[in-house]
Amino acid sequence: MTLFGWRLVRVAGDSMAPTLRDGDYVLARERERATVGSVALLRHPTFGSIIKRVKDRDDQGRYRVAGDSSLSTSSDALGPMDASTIQALVRWRISPSGLHPMREVASRLHPTRTT
Repeated sequence: MTLFGWRLVRVAGDSMAPTLRDGDYVLARERERATVGSVALLRHPTFGSIIKRVKDRDDQGRYRVAGDSSLSTSSDALGPMDASTIQALVRWRISPSGLHPMREVASRLHPTRTT
């Protein structure tokens, strides 16, 4: 479902656990540029619609993506993804415990250092 550039998508599977769990919903914003660490909704040529974290970007502008779970399909198996395959960036998680901005979820997994 898309409304005003936002997509509501149900998470299927645990490849993004613990960030996202099977049955959660996400709100993803279209027309935003992915950066390393972004959680993206992608259209994969083999796997269809998937949600993965952007791990890096090569010198040809292609992205390497992977799930947060060690049980996720490897980034090598997914292959490099062109920018055109990124449909939207996940900004909000809707879980049984409520609505959570993705930056807070990501910060629990990847805390920033303070000096």
